[in-house]
Amino acid sequence: MKYIIVFFLIFGCGKKQLDNRLKDENNDTIGLINSKERETDFLSFFENFKRDSVFQINHVKFPYMFYYSDEDFPLDMMEAIIHKNEYAFIHFSEAMNTYPYTSSPFSMDIVVRKDSAFCIKQSTLNKTTIAYKFSRDNGSWYLVEIEDNTD
Repeated sequence: MKYIIVFFLIFGCGKKQLDNRLKDENNDTIGLINSKERETDFLSFFENFKRDSVFQINHVKFPYMFYYSDEDFPLDMMEAIIHKNEYAFIHFSEAMNTYPYTSSPFSMDIVVRKDSAFCIKQSTLNKTTIAYKFSRDNGSWYLVEIEDNTD
C-alpha cells in the first residue's frame, strides 16, 4: 500500500511545484521511507501537532513561507511570509471529519525523509491540494512551509 501512495504522490499529483518539493538536492526522486523508526517518530509528532494548539505553535519555525495560487491568474504562485502574530491553528482533524459526509472529504498522504516530511492534504470533492513541509531540527520536527496548490 505504501508503494502505491508514494508512487501516486511522486507521479500522479499533477502539480509541478509539489513534484519539485518532493525531490532532493541531487534531483533524485524520493524513495520509500527508509526507516520505520523515522516514520514512527514523525507520525507520533504529527498526532500531537494536529491536536494540541500549544504544541503546534511551538513547533512552527517563524517566519515561514506560504505559497498559494493567485485568484486571477491560477498558474501564478504568490508567496507570503507568515509571522507568529498572523498564525492561526491548523485544524487537520476537524477538516478531515466534516458532516454530512460519511467518509472524509479529504485524504492525507505523508512522505517522510531523513530530515524532512511532507503532509499532502487533498480534497476528494474538488481540486484543493495543500502541502505542509516539516523539517527536523535538533531532534524535533517543525512546520517550515505551506503550499496551497488549489486550482
